[in-house]
Amino acid sequence: MSYQLLDGEKINGENPDTYFIPMLEDRQNLNVQDYAQVTFNGDLPERMWIKINKIIENGYQGILDNNPIGLKNVKYGDMIIFNYSNIIKILRSNEL
Repeated sequence: MSYQLLDGEKINGENPDTYFIPMLEDRQNLNVQDYAQVTFNGDLPERMWIKINKIIENGYQGILDNNPIGLKNVKYGDMIIFNYSNIIKILRSNEL
């Protein structure tokens, strides 16, 4: 399986007044069962949620919790590895 994630920190740095992301401290302190939204690169980039199931060095591993619309190289339930810079939104499990 092959996928590419966009760097939310880079996009935020280029567009700080219009592209908001959570503070780095919040992105670094997620727990198993929390959700992180990332943007998958493609002909049309897609923002999707990942349910975290493992904390790894500099990021997380989790299960894709959306059905992609245009992307063909990932699907609901796929294992996704991502780092702090990829995270554009967070949802903590205790907020559900």
